[in-house]
Amino acid sequence: MYAGAPILDASGRVIAAFTFRLNPTTDFTAILQKGRLDSASETYVFDSQARLISESSFDDQLHRLGLLATDKHSIINSW
Repeated sequence: MYAGAPILDASGRVIAAFTFRLNPTTDFTAILQKGRLDSASETYVFDSQARLISESSFDDQLHRLGLLATDKHSIINSW
């Protein structure tokens, strides 16, 4: 996963781009865990199609219900 933002000069023209790579299975999850209030809370991220793109602590239940393939994890996975 990549993220980026334009770098603007004093007149507002784009003069460069700042980009960086995130590994969703490590970096993305670590960022989301920082948003937890306590050990019992969860933080979830959804895309514009309302699909879960963050890791779920309910992967086992999702597998049993057939909503997630048994060889898949919930993070960055379109069902």
